[in-house]
Amino acid sequence: MKKIFMLVLMVCSASILFAQTKKIAHRSHSGSDRTFTIKGESNFGATPEMIRRSDSLRRERVKRDSIEKMRIADSLKKAAKKQKKTPAKTKN
Repeated sequence: MKKIFMLVLMVCSASILFAQTKKIAHRSHSGSDRTFTIKGESNFGATPEMIRRSDSLRRERVKRDSIEKMRIADSLKKAAKKQKKTPAKTKN
């Protein structure tokens, strides 16, 4: 039993050692730093639920930002109108 446990432990630890990052894999196949890119289909282990959640959070953040920009623009327009209505005082 002890030998089986040790064998399983060694196999599991050996599989971790073979993990490569995209950059290491690129360099090991004669790639250079200039030709390396992180673009691609990889999602780094994100599940579809995680992707959907991050997309919905991003959309919500964009929506909040656009509403805030509209409020700021409206307040600036009101201030400009108020400034036009009040006559400018001149020095004599």
